[in-house]
Amino acid sequence: SQPVPPEGSPMAEVAILGESLGHEEEMSKLRQWCRVVGIHPEKCYILNVYPLFPAAGSIDNVSPHELKPWQDTARNYLRQCPNLKVVVCVGNVALETLTGFRDISRRRGSVYEWEGKKVIGMIHPAAVLRRKEWVKHCRVDLERVKRLTTPHETHHQYCGCARQLTRTILSEFTCDTQTLDLFIQHFLTRAQNVKDVLAIDIETPKV
Repeated sequence: SQPVPPEGSPMAEVAILGESLGHEEEMSKLRQWCRVVGIHPEKCYILNVYPLFPAAGSIDNVSPHELKPWQDTARNYLRQCPNLKVVVCVGNVALETLTGFRDISRRRGSVYEWEGKKVIGMIHPAAVLRRKEWVKHCRVDLERVKRLTTPHETHHQYCGCARQLTRTILSEFTCDTQTLDLFIQHFLTRAQNVKDVLAIDIETPKV
């Protein structure tokens, strides 16, 4: 009947935002997956959007009107974490609290932003316990969290930094042919450096 306060230090770099209080088995699985990829749960800031046990154990039984002030409280808790880099949103309600999105099974693993912090959605352990094939998805998502908190200069498909890269789109609609040729020669020259990567993509209509 009493709200359970956040667990861990607000000085942590990783926060795990759950939906509500649940069974210990679910939290135990989450901690286990974290340790497998090198994330120490005891060094994370762990909290729930709804810090109570919902009726029948389902967050779906909490009305949006009742949930809204708890969502505001959760966001305020996260704002008090000065070193926070990544927030792991476990379940639909947690993801919606920071991004406004739901459909966690489709959006899991994607990197979003909330007030300058990276946000990653992850399928709720309760759902994973019913569908064992989702275990690998959770581990891959947590591996991405680990990479996001590790300093790196070379970006890859798991680091989630694609939005930070400078992108230049060149086509006959944005510049003349001569300018386009100069840009191509420039990038071909840069590609001779083994530290650079040249990627060429063409768009063709589907047949």
